Amino acid sequence: MSYFITGGTGFIGRHLVERLLARSGKIHVLVRKGSEAKFEELQARTAAPKGRLVKVTGDLAKPRLGLTPAAIAALRGKVKHFFHLAAIYDLTTDADTQQDINVGGTQRALELAAALNAGTFHHVSSIAAAGLYPGVFKEDMFSEAEGLEDPYFRTKHDSEGLVRAQRKIPYRIYRPAIVVGDSRTGEIDKIDGPYYFFRLIKKTRELLPQWMPTIGIEGSRINIVPVDFVAAAIDHIGHKRGLDGHTFHLTDPAPQRVGEVLNTFARAAHAPEMTMRVDARMFAFVPPAIRGVVGNLPPVKRFTHMVMKDLGIPREVLKYISSPTRFDTREAERALKGSGISVPPLETYAWRLWDYWERPKSALDAFAHCAQGEFSDLGIAFTTINMPLVRTAMIGPTKMYDSVPTLSPEEAADMIVAAIIKRPSRIATRLGVFSAVLNAVAPKAYEVVMNTAYNLFPDSAAAKGMKGRDEKPSNEQVAFAALMRGVHW
Repeated sequence: MSYFITGGTGFIGRHLVERLLARSGKIHVLVRKGSEAKFEELQARTAAPKGRLVKVTGDLAKPRLGLTPAAIAALRGKVKHFFHLAAIYDLTTDADTQQDINVGGTQRALELAAALNAGTFHHVSSIAAAGLYPGVFKEDMFSEAEGLEDPYFRTKHDSEGLVRAQRKIPYRIYRPAIVVGDSRTGEIDKIDGPYYFFRLIKKTRELLPQWMPTIGIEGSRINIVPVDFVAAAIDHIGHKRGLDGHTFHLTDPAPQRVGEVLNTFARAAHAPEMTMRVDARMFAFVPPAIRGVVGNLPPVKRFTHMVMKDLGIPREVLKYISSPTRFDTREAERALKGSGISVPPLETYAWRLWDYWERPKSALDAFAHCAQGEFSDLGIAFTTINMPLVRTAMIGPTKMYDSVPTLSPEEAADMIVAAIIKRPSRIATRLGVFSAVLNAVAPKAYEVVMNTAYNLFPDSAAAKGMKGRDEKPSNEQVAFAALMRGVHW
């Protein structure tokens, strides 16, 4: 018995290869020209005996995956299990590339499997094939999928459809949930699902003490599974008799809501938890047309884009936060019964995922924290005062300030006295603290606010060295300046 596997050097593929090596038979791994180093890494990682792993040079974008007629003839009739894992798993990849690799690649893999007279075609699909189906999506459902406008959802659905429609080779389909690192080691080599929010959790931890309650999102239920579970399940189900033509949801039967998942990782990171979580369904009373108009306003779109970019969160990920789909797992549970293979609770391994992700990122932070306390034992204190705009003679020529609130000289003096007596590390207004938090968490969003103010408040006539009175401030200028009390525009 031998195997052929596409995507064998990828994240899930490497773990599956390790499982297959525990069985007998050669494992033929498709390797694209120029990616030989990945195959060598796979050999070193698995410590595979000589001859067990066989490199097959090919290309997912070429007919029959680029195998030569001689290579096909040499393998014909010898491959009992053809595992197809190679695909685009990145939600942000352009639609044409996803179509070519996910759909076209699957078609070409099927053609090769048929040419090899392979025993069974094992297609690793995704829960994305269900789209945004409202309700429970069962394992025998396919055409019922809804909300497939997103290229990732559409190509996952269509590629699975190709497997179902062909009649040349028996097949089995596996739909993993969002795959995270190894539950035993935390190992991960890609960013997906909850990892997109790790930067936000880390920034929150740096700004606030762990006991500080925060506000966050509730979200829908998000399905997460560790890669070791996925590989073990595919290996076990793939070798079990009598399951051809079936589909298996490799998902968590009891998924948590997005807010619960983020709090689990917050505890693992020793960061503040979201003690108050807002459910987006609270705003369902707002007509969709109005939500659409507001969401498409250029300033709103720009602000949202900047915040998401600062946090490293692709806009496409938001679909998972509000996904209405639940996944039935009865077929998978029946196939795995008695194997000891099940989805471990996230709480039992979240700390490993966080630790593995943070380890390479923490070296510079540790250095900064050490340097911070160098002078504390010498009794030397440093206080930074973020002094707002004060009503003095210097700002007198700018008449707009007659209409907006500023600090009095007495209030400014109180800030200096407080710095001398209390010796804090920083003194700022509440607005200044909020601005600092916004700048730390989402600097691009802060930049948008500053740019809005810059365009709203041109230089005064006095600042330009021109004679004459400034124009009377507009309502927009007065309102904005009132919100930004003490800030010089």
